[in-house]
Amino acid sequence: MKESIFTKIANREIPSYIMHEEEKYMAFLDINPAIYGQTLVIPKEWHDSYLFNNEDAFLQEFILYVKKVAKLIDSKLGSERCIIVFEGYGVDHLHARLYPVRTEEDKGLDFHKTEKLSEETAKEILGLLK
Repeated sequence: MKESIFTKIANREIPSYIMHEEEKYMAFLDINPAIYGQTLVIPKEWHDSYLFNNEDAFLQEFILYVKKVAKLIDSKLGSERCIIVFEGYGVDHLHARLYPVRTEEDKGLDFHKTEKLSEETAKEILGLLK
């Protein structure tokens, strides 16, 4: 099986800001977010980064987990909705990026304009998501 930075995060070999986790999946804060609360959702085991190369049964289960995480973000961070992107270019491991839209300004989100996530902001977000 292939290994990626995300499998290393799932195996706790690399630290991350985990906001939700189940047996097969996990969600953690993106360390280079374009928006407050931006979250990555992954299967813990490697899966092809191109969404449509994965088995239907797996995709159904995965998208239901992504939905659970998005609804948690909406309820705890007060977002109107989460934009979801499956691009898979940066890391060859299936992942969903969730962008919480909380303000009018967020609707004009520039996906390429990112900032380093500070530990203080990460702890603040994780506190809200509890």
